[in-house]
Amino acid sequence: MIPIVGAELVTVPDGNGGEVPLLRVLATKLAERLHVPAEDIAGDNALHQVVCRYVQRGGRREDIYPRLRGLMKEISPPVPPLLRDLARIRHFQVFVTTTFDSLLAQALDEERFGGVARTTSLAYAPNHMQELRRTLAALPANAPYVAWGRWFLANRATRAIAPGFTITPAEADKLAGESASPTP
Repeated sequence: MIPIVGAELVTVPDGNGGEVPLLRVLATKLAERLHVPAEDIAGDNALHQVVCRYVQRGGRREDIYPRLRGLMKEISPPVPPLLRDLARIRHFQVFVTTTFDSLLAQALDEERFGGVARTTSLAYAPNHMQELRRTLAALPANAPYVAWGRWFLANRATRAIAPGFTITPAEADKLAGESASPTP
């Protein structure tokens, strides 16, 4: 089983004893910095709404990422209790998060390694695929899910049909065609 962590688990204290989604806090603060109206933003896509409004007003998407990084440093959110609870479940060795923050890795490091940064974190970025391939190539072959990661990132035209197989899709199609042909 692989836990998949979404934005709904990443919350921060609201100052009144409750919790609010980190993405909502970031959306509000980013809207202020970008001078984008945000009074009516709501829901799980608040940050997306702010970004869209900024781009629609002529802003550049490239300006957003450095500002978000700055906001994350400024806010310096504590690790949410739910992420700590999840990190304490030692049977889970691989996690997937759909968020861009590093709070899950921080929770794992703090709960499992006494705060020492030992969690390996692989991030998907379309413009960093070569870096991800190099990272996977450097990991031991028996590390969890490395074979799947290497297969997934391999050239689709030449990779095997699945990890552990040697037959390619083209070869499988050829064999299927041959077996479907009537024999003389």
